[in-house]
Amino acid sequence: MGLSLSLERIRDGVVLATIALYLLLNYGFMQLRVPPLAGGGVPIGELVLVFALMTLNHFAVLSKLRAVVFIFPFLVWWVYGIGRALYGVPDHGIWALRDATHVIESTFLIVGFAFAARAEKLDRFFHWLGGLLIAGAVYALTYPIAGALKPFSPTIQSGAGYPMPLLFNYTATPLLLLMGAAWLMLYRPRTKATLVVEVFLVGYAALLFQERTIYVQIAVLLVFFLIFRREALGKSVFGLMLIILGVAALPLTGLTIDGRLGEAVSLDFIFNHILSIGGIESDGLRGTARGVSLRMGWWKTLFENLFSSPDNLVMGLGYGIPLTDHYATTGVVVREPHNSFLSVLGRGGLIGAGAFLWMHALMLSAWARGLKLSIRRGWREGQNRYLIVMVFFLLVWVFGSGEDALEKPYIAVPYYFFWGVILRQTWHLARAARSVRAHAHAHGRSAAGKPRAAAPVPGT
Repeated sequence: MGLSLSLERIRDGVVLATIALYLLLNYGFMQLRVPPLAGGGVPIGELVLVFALMTLNHFAVLSKLRAVVFIFPFLVWWVYGIGRALYGVPDHGIWALRDATHVIESTFLIVGFAFAARAEKLDRFFHWLGGLLIAGAVYALTYPIAGALKPFSPTIQSGAGYPMPLLFNYTATPLLLLMGAAWLMLYRPRTKATLVVEVFLVGYAALLFQERTIYVQIAVLLVFFLIFRREALGKSVFGLMLIILGVAALPLTGLTIDGRLGEAVSLDFIFNHILSIGGIESDGLRGTARGVSLRMGWWKTLFENLFSSPDNLVMGLGYGIPLTDHYATTGVVVREPHNSFLSVLGRGGLIGAGAFLWMHALMLSAWARGLKLSIRRGWREGQNRYLIVMVFFLLVWVFGSGEDALEKPYIAVPYYFFWGVILRQTWHLARAARSVRAHAHAHGRSAAGKPRAAAPVPGT
């Protein structure tokens, strides 16, 4: 028993550390492999995944997962996707497995579900998540001087063969900033100090990182909070107005703030940047706007290839081949069409895409069921937990609509691990509800007449 608990603690620590490093260091940490060979080596995430899966009682974990979701589409997704990738290895080598990282790393859902086996583990996870968001906000402060800091970073060889700094890559940083603002809206009193920090996190993400996706993410989060936590939204809308007024006042102060694209922050820039989402060009943003037509061309070609034969449409184009014929400035072929959902369809066809959509529909249903149970029991902490992880999922979905987000381990690994954790919380709540109903039935009373349990999520 002692050895088992010791191994469990090691596994939990290694998994949480890996996820934290993926989200903080993202692209650089993603390139760590054993051995560190160009075009080869096993990524750190896969090594951690194998270690975690080897320490689980799969029969016990999957039997409990079956109580929360219909497991058939998950098995189709894993068996078909991984099998399709292995089928491509003889022709395409290691690239077949590299292209299948989304499917492989989605098994972190099992790891997350097993992790949250007890109530104290759930408490630990959400405490860890709060600390991670603080660390992400502090790390983001180095972004303006990243150019000066990168020479001091250790350099590793990427899978494609070019040098990559391990530190000071910020691909996932805006996601952490927006999630941090949402955390404050859910978990902290609505004070002036809280509002100032929220405004700073959102403004810093939108104005300095200058990514079009961020505008869409902010809009989606506003709608989300309007539906699920309206009372937290009023001051946040006021905060957004402060950001707009601050940007409008910049010319009066004589200050110039340059963001990622090298363009000075202004209302005109923000307006034109939003227009570029639709491919509308303007001074300084012509390349950004043309990226839209470039993506559209990739998607058009992908659909043409899919519909070129019934086999391609049903089974997909497979793993190991690039889904575009475009080459980046580094000379490396762009393997994904910068849309995770089209990548799922392109590589797995209707079988893979159908399983992907089906299992997400089941997970969303379990999320909604767990949120409803938390509301019914008056468990505010539980409600906040469901809402903050959904914030992460929404940010990822928006990110994945214009980038290859789920094909990157620094997004896919935490994404599926978080799903596993929240599904296990629903399992705990459903189990507690069944226990209350059984106890009430045994005493001839309705469950509604019973007092609430002292511990909303009892351990197993």
